Amino acid sequence: MSTTPQIVMHQVESSQFAAIGHVPELNVLAIQFHPKKSTGQSDIYHYQNFSAELFAEFLGAESQGSFFIQRIKKFAAQFPYSKIDQAAFNHTAPQPAVKPASLAEAAPVKLSREL
Repeated sequence: MSTTPQIVMHQVESSQFAAIGHVPELNVLAIQFHPKKSTGQSDIYHYQNFSAELFAEFLGAESQGSFFIQRIKKFAAQFPYSKIDQAAFNHTAPQPAVKPASLAEAAPVKLSREL
């Protein structure tokens, strides 16, 4: 019986993101952006080749937005990404952004798209 990997989304204090998460066994980073004013929908992207060590740096960065621009967005060839269908990504929207004190504080979310 195969199991679907779980992704833990961490609420962050960021003007760009609502939450970030990581699937260490697949080296996949998940980023949920804040809802668009026009639609109210949050876009979610998955970035490949993203190590657990780099995720720990991202989660602990003073500014996740700056980290994203400087260490991820500029390197699309190293971290190929894809937009995830909101309906296929089974999770609830994060509550008001709060940077977790530890990784254990976030709730697991089922990753429902094969990578």
